[in-house]
Amino acid sequence: MKLIVTCSSGTEASVKRELYKLGIEDAKAVDGKIELDGDFELLAKLCVWLRCADRVFIELAKFKATTFDELFDNVKNIPFTEYFKKYTRVMLNGNCYNSSLMAIKTCGSVIKKAVMSVMNDEYGTSSETGSTMTLYFTIFNDICSIMIDACGSGLHKRGYRELTYTAPLKETLACSLIDLSVYSAKKTLVDPFCGSGTIPIEAAMIARNIAPGLNRHFDFEKLKYFPKYILENVKKDAKLQENDNIVNIYASDINPEAIEMAKENARKAGVEQYIHFQVLDMKNFKSDEEYGIIISNPPYGDRLSTKDEVKKIYKNFAQMFKGLKDWSCYILTDVKEFESIMGKKATKKRKLYNARIECTYFSFMGNKPKKV
Repeated sequence: MKLIVTCSSGTEASVKRELYKLGIEDAKAVDGKIELDGDFELLAKLCVWLRCADRVFIELAKFKATTFDELFDNVKNIPFTEYFKKYTRVMLNGNCYNSSLMAIKTCGSVIKKAVMSVMNDEYGTSSETGSTMTLYFTIFNDICSIMIDACGSGLHKRGYRELTYTAPLKETLACSLIDLSVYSAKKTLVDPFCGSGTIPIEAAMIARNIAPGLNRHFDFEKLKYFPKYILENVKKDAKLQENDNIVNIYASDINPEAIEMAKENARKAGVEQYIHFQVLDMKNFKSDEEYGIIISNPPYGDRLSTKDEVKKIYKNFAQMFKGLKDWSCYILTDVKEFESIMGKKATKKRKLYNARIECTYFSFMGNKPKKV
């Protein structure tokens, strides 16, 4: 079957590296979408192991449709009863771009009618009293793609973050920030604006090789012919791949409430013992560690009331960072003049989106450790 992996713009390279670790060497990413051929085992592995991807879909069909009749007829040819059980409740979600059919609600109604027609022909009923599955459609340049959402909740829903502070960073984006840095389990990592703790928690899970989807369920488990033992085996294997790396991660925030939330989230993720939490004003952070790394998503945009407040925080950060000899720093922010505040050019800049806010990921590389 054809599997579709989606991710946020700018994070495609991170997802491709993850796929490579899973043995997929020739994955091509186009506009935040990666197409793969695979089976149920690969589907389970993708959902359990992918840290940076948003969702995984099963593509059922792709066809041209310029009229509602064409749309209905093509959808009715899809063997939905090979995937959906008798009383499955089918939800619709989708988008239309640059096509003859641009009325999303009408397209959804036509597709739903065709699906229910197939279900009624096979099962003799179109009653939807069972578990819910989401059917996703896209119509782009008159080409329609019909897909089953294999995840249910997005892959960023690890299951540990019930408590959040201010505007939390998505877990998937946090993992991309870590992947785009030079972080490894051997290095000291600090997030001085940790909020609800997403970056430190995800870093600890990466360092210990804890699979992000290990403790959650997925919608593909409700498919008609999905063998339950496959997911059970994938999770058992993932558990065996965890390691005992000693990690050195520090998470601090000026707000005591944020630290309490972060601690609770880390406890639920099973990594609290690997992270040093502290209530601390960022400007007072110091360390004798060498070649450490800061990865952070400081306050910005509409989360602060004035530009002067933003500049004050960032100037204090720049001053603090000067005292960290040979450290590297990675900051995600929508403050475009961040380089001038830091007083130096970034080693690298990437455009990323945080909750639809266009941001820049600034990388300031420190000196490399001296070879012994």
